[in-house]
Amino acid sequence: NGLYSRFWLIRLVNDLARSRSTSKVGIIGNVHIAYVSHLSHISSFMLGKTVIEKEKNEKNIFDLAGSGFESTVRLAKSLPETWTPIFLQNKNNLIIAIEEYVSNLNDLKKIIQNNDEQKLSSILNDTNRIKEILSNKLENGK
Repeated sequence: NGLYSRFWLIRLVNDLARSRSTSKVGIIGNVHIAYVSHLSHISSFMLGKTVIEKEKNEKNIFDLAGSGFESTVRLAKSLPETWTPIFLQNKNNLIIAIEEYVSNLNDLKKIIQNNDEQKLSSILNDTNRIKEILSNKLENGK
């Protein structure tokens, strides 16, 4: 698909430009993109799907959805015609990323089921580092 090829080429060039080592990008390019781009889209689409399936009254979705939900499902508004070939093109890496994501969700589910406030808080605090990582990226212009 020409659209995917152009998308992939642009992403690869950007990754190469930002990389200190081109061999590093060559090794992890698809895996990296599976985690930071494709998995975000998958999560957004599946959250949207879950809410649509569980909340039959669309007015409730509209009335109850806050800015957090809206920003989380924003990627689900992307064109399926664009993402279907992208997901399938990188399926091996994406499957690994999905398995790890599901494993983390299952771990979180057990922690919540066990009412383990300390562990839950610890995971949320540790994961909150993502804001520092992304802020550092913005501050350094990368």
